[in-house]
Amino acid sequence: MPANSIEVEGYAAASRMSSSGPLTEIRMVDIKALTVAETAFSVSGASGVTDARAEIVNRLVAQGDPLWSSLTRPSVV
Repeated sequence: MPANSIEVEGYAAASRMSSSGPLTEIRMVDIKALTVAETAFSVSGASGVTDARAEIVNRLVAQGDPLWSSLTRPSVV
């Protein structure tokens, strides 16, 4: 797992999935669209960026559907 990744129990396995493509290996990654407030929180956390990112992940998991993005999803910050 890359150094800048945050593992969430039960969800990190999807980010390590890969399959063979016609020219090279294809790696599946999880992407979550963040709100403006969540983005600002994650890059300017008072306790450090890594801690802020981990806190955002924990809040998204607590909100439910951590791997699903929606334009109508309320911010967790």
